[in-house]
Amino acid sequence: MYEFTEAKTRIAIKAKTSQVLSGILPANFPDSSIVFVTDNASNVKAAYRNDVRLSCAGHNLNLAVEKALK
Repeated sequence: MYEFTEAKTRIAIKAKTSQVLSGILPANFPDSSIVFVTDNASNVKAAYRNDVRLSCAGHNLNLAVEKALK
């Protein structure tokens, strides 16, 4: 867990992710090996638009169930 106190803009999200990953991955770790699993928020999708990003199936299922129950 890492604290995220900034506004949740695409730039801030990407910067924080890069900061965290640089502290835990080896310097020669290939970017092509990273897949981001996220929710469907537009700011998050924008942050990872140049990366491999998958939509979280659990999050999508939760949204569908919530909508169905309304």
